Amino acid sequence: MSEHGDKQSSAQADNQVDSQVDSQVNKQTYKQNLSGSNLTGWRKQLHVLFNAVVFFTRLPAPSYIQFNESFLQDAARYFPLVGAIVAALVWCSLSLALFILPLPIAVILAMIVSVLITGAFHEDGLADCADAFGGGYGKEQILTIMHDSRLGTYGVIALCASLGLKFCLLFYLVSYSVTFYIQFNSQLLVILLLANSLSRWLAVVLMYCTPYVAFTGSSKSKPIASRVTRLSVVIASVTALGFLSLAANTFGWLVFAALPLLLAIVYILARRYFIRHIGGVNGDCLGAVQQVSELFMLLTLCAFAHSGCI
Repeated sequence: MSEHGDKQSSAQADNQVDSQVDSQVNKQTYKQNLSGSNLTGWRKQLHVLFNAVVFFTRLPAPSYIQFNESFLQDAARYFPLVGAIVAALVWCSLSLALFILPLPIAVILAMIVSVLITGAFHEDGLADCADAFGGGYGKEQILTIMHDSRLGTYGVIALCASLGLKFCLLFYLVSYSVTFYIQFNSQLLVILLLANSLSRWLAVVLMYCTPYVAFTGSSKSKPIASRVTRLSVVIASVTALGFLSLAANTFGWLVFAALPLLLAIVYILARRYFIRHIGGVNGDCLGAVQQVSELFMLLTLCAFAHSGCI
């Protein structure tokens, strides 16, 4: 009996050791997958890109894509590209709607598609900022209101004004002086690409050059904003410059020069305002800047079109 018991105890001990080894191997593999250390080169960048797409939109990703904080921290470099993806989908929906629907309805449907794609991610930041800075006094109160999920009067007004102005601007730009549908379609695509990609590029620059502040230790944008590297800014800037070059080819050098100047003004004013009131920026501030800069670019293009400059 004692010999049999010794063999049984030895077998149990061996099984326990094997299970511990397997557990350690699984944990090590899990940690490697979590950190993405087993990915390099373009494969890693593909995972980083889809992390950015899924974080800022409701678009799905392939099942093999890994999601972790390391990839998310590098995702800022692809913000302008995410904006271009959103712009292309909105352009497709608007172009299809114009075949069968009146212009105002087609524009409204395109705006709804845009909100569905992004999940109103940036509009939420605009509303939170409007409530916080409109009704708060002092840093702590502003951040407290901003952290509150309830929508206030200032937020409602900001959303209504933003969506109403965007509808009017898109309606005018779509209907402006169009003779050939192919030419109109290409111009519309460039307009949407400029507005969506450059506005997100401005958010990347603001993240890199401005301290990050948050009401609590957790924030939906903190993993990204806490580590925007110089390389990410360079990649995002090169991407934005590529889309900006479309403005020179489509609308001329005046628009090519005017849009960066406009974004520089928005950047300076927004950065000074946020630093003065709360000491930096957070995710809601970045969403508000994206929305405001997008509206100002559409407004500038409308002004050029109305004056006959483009």
